[in-house]
Amino acid sequence: MDQKFWLLHKMIIPGNQPRFKKSELLIPSASTLIVHRQSGKVLFVRSTTTKEKWGYPGGRIDFKQDKNPKDAALREGGEETSLKIEIKRFLGIYITSEYDPNFRIHCFIAESDEDK
Repeated sequence: MDQKFWLLHKMIIPGNQPRFKKSELLIPSASTLIVHRQSGKVLFVRSTTTKEKWGYPGGRIDFKQDKNPKDAALREGGEETSLKIEIKRFLGIYITSEYDPNFRIHCFIAESDEDK
């Protein structure tokens, strides 16, 4: 992971403790809002756990293959949609309390020439 990623997480983790209890582990993930370049349509994917929910492609950052959150967003977006995508910009970090306050989602906007 690159240095900026870890510096950012050091700043947003309360107390900046070097070790965490199991319930306090940081869960970094990445999500990609994919826009079809020609039509401007946004792609949603159905949740694998709850069929009534839709969202953007994404998942946990794999520390073995992703150098940074952008790499994870590119990988997850491609894996979940089978589209060739191009990351255009970083939107920000979303911290959700619905599941776990330590679940940090790095959100990106991507474009694709392919349509689904």
